[in-house]
Amino acid sequence: MSELQRLWNGWRNEYVTSAGAAGGVGADDATSGRGSVFTRILRSGMSDEQAYIVFRGAEVFAILNAFPYAVGHVLVLPYREV
Repeated sequence: MSELQRLWNGWRNEYVTSAGAAGGVGADDATSGRGSVFTRILRSGMSDEQAYIVFRGAEVFAILNAFPYAVGHVLVLPYREV
């Protein structure tokens, strides 16, 4: 089995390909003022529990991945868009 075959999960294809149709993040989001999906989550007003934010630090926050490849996988992101 190749590395790509090990990582690819076909059942996620519908989710990935439908992002544009469902108002997902487009290439212009960073310059349009709407921001990244993570910035929009932070501005949404949702509680940390609703947004799956598990840690907030002074400069970064940790959020659970919607579709993790491994158990316990989290994303650690800066508040500032880069």
